[in-house]
Amino acid sequence: MKYVLDWAYLLTLTITLITDYPLSLYAQDLNLSFHHLSQNDGLTQGTNSYVMQDSRGFIWISSVSGLNRYDGKRIVTYQPKVHDSTSLASGVINSKIFEDDKGDLWFTSNVAIQRYIRAQDCFETIRISDAQGNQIKEDVMAFDLDNQGNLWLRVGVRDTGRLHVFNTISRKDSIYYQLD
Repeated sequence: MKYVLDWAYLLTLTITLITDYPLSLYAQDLNLSFHHLSQNDGLTQGTNSYVMQDSRGFIWISSVSGLNRYDGKRIVTYQPKVHDSTSLASGVINSKIFEDDKGDLWFTSNVAIQRYIRAQDCFETIRISDAQGNQIKEDVMAFDLDNQGNLWLRVGVRDTGRLHVFNTISRKDSIYYQLD
């Protein structure tokens, strides 16, 4: 009998709470807005595959014509410059953009690993080599930056290639797995 009384009490309390306090359970008004960006606003290109927001609030937008940084008001573009080793090696940004513990950004262009050095507002280009030390001429695409600072890469074209791991701290690259 005590079990029935406790159950009845809980049921009565639940019904009372639901019927007596409906006004306190209303949804919050959300004031959401979306700002559309285009080439007219300064983007290097209209088609952009990868977008990320970094720890400082900047929005980074990739393209096949360079990298774009948006601060909420204006767009800064980064494109390759001939004979400038601190610019992008290629304008074709073909991977997600990852941020490390120092706030630097890591991604790949179609020819190399790119590191955006935030403190200097410039880029470092890191070329991958094969087991014989020859510079790789195939596509390079990053798909993960893990907690140990390893940038995971797919290097190759179409059905062929290799899984590489580039350690962003030691700067060592190793072939992890042959994908053929």
